[in-house]
Amino acid sequence: MRILLLAFACLLVSGCFSGPSTPTLAASSAPPTTTTTTTSHASAIVVPLTTDTLHFATAPDLVPARPDGASDIVTRLPTPFQPDPAVASGKSAYLVWTFDLPTDLPALKANVTLWVDVEGSVLGDPFPSAGGCFWNLALQVHTDAPAFALSMPADLTSACVKEPLQVPTGVRAITFDLPLAQTTLQKGTRLDISIDANAEPAPGSLVAMLSGTAQHDSQITITGLGAPLSASALIQR
Repeated sequence: MRILLLAFACLLVSGCFSGPSTPTLAASSAPPTTTTTTTSHASAIVVPLTTDTLHFATAPDLVPARPDGASDIVTRLPTPFQPDPAVASGKSAYLVWTFDLPTDLPALKANVTLWVDVEGSVLGDPFPSAGGCFWNLALQVHTDAPAFALSMPADLTSACVKEPLQVPTGVRAITFDLPLAQTTLQKGTRLDISIDANAEPAPGSLVAMLSGTAQHDSQITITGLGAPLSASALIQR
């Protein structure tokens, strides 16, 4: 009997000290936070693709796309002693590149980079009145009048690059920083870029401009020109 009472007492003591079991925290059933990217099917805003730089091709062409030709376009520049053959037909004494303005320009500010090649014996500044100018470049409003006609318009802006009396030979780049022309030009105005050299070349010599390749990319940049680029031209850029 004492044994049974003792066992019963032990059971009572065990229940007092054990207490209720602590519940286990269950894992959160909420889904993990994720970032969802949605694709809008609205039409993308198309921004007109334009450039302020035109590249010299075969005269009289200027193009907005960078050149990708396999070989240079070699343009022999007219000189007072070797004029452009077009003079004989009464058209122009100079080589001229022409383009139409795609937008209004409140002023004309431009710079030009030309790749040139001089080969053989070439004397610069054969005319003292030229002031040492050898390479000459000018922008004018287009005219169909003969070169030295009285109706020929004045230069909008022009610049020259000087050379020593004996012009160095070889291929190199020259730059023209054309002065700002404070004149308003309307969209559609046709401009001419004329280039010539005050040179006295010996027989068999060469005074030429190179263009048409990535290596020799003769070009003009006009502030605010905004010439449109085609999709193929954009890929090249």
